[in-house]
Amino acid sequence: MFVFCLIASLLMPLGMIILGARWRKKPPVNRNGMSGYRTKWSQKSKHTWRFAHEMAGKIWMILGIIAAIISVVLFVLIRNTSDDVKGLVLMLVVILQALLMFYPYIPVEKALKENFNEFGRLKKEK
Repeated sequence: MFVFCLIASLLMPLGMIILGARWRKKPPVNRNGMSGYRTKWSQKSKHTWRFAHEMAGKIWMILGIIAAIISVVLFVLIRNTSDDVKGLVLMLVVILQALLMFYPYIPVEKALKENFNEFGRLKKEK
């Protein structure tokens, strides 16, 4: 049960790290497709699309690394507990990791609004 819980708790952080790295280097090509950081602001132009993916990718990579470290430490600390405790901790960890996946929307949307106009063009520097 310990190995299963540890592996299961690392799936989301590893996905965040891998997808974050990919988005930073090469965001999805099609802005109107089904994948990617898809918000009203990110889809305004190719510049906002790239900016959003680079920023969200960086945040996801950092959060993924932090979540992976916390998961490993946590499961090492509870390795000698009952399977019920391990299962409960796994459930809580996965819920928290899922919430972490949504965190980038706050800073990315704020940065998009600060750096781009309503047409998706970079604002002039002051």
